Amino acid sequence: MTVLGRTWDCFEIGFSGPTRRAPGVRRDVQKAVGAIRHDILIAYWHIVHDNTEYRELGAEWMQRRRGVDAQQKRLVAQLEKLGLKVTDEAEQPAA
Repeated sequence: MTVLGRTWDCFEIGFSGPTRRAPGVRRDVQKAVGAIRHDILIAYWHIVHDNTEYRELGAEWMQRRRGVDAQQKRLVAQLEKLGLKVTDEAEQPAA
């Protein structure tokens, strides 16, 4: 369909706007669904393999995982793995 010299290959223009989605939009949704399925499958495998009961991590789980203390522990462990000696001291505020 050509309108004013433009070619509309991806869409059919109607009263309510485009009636078909742009190519690739559905593919992105399917990728997200596949990623969630994978996460659920991995959680299921760990529960069955370790013979444990499911436990909810809680609302503050992300804060504990991504918090300042956890990041400090990760960074210290990485530096020690490289063979560096690390001492953690709080920085004194400038007077």
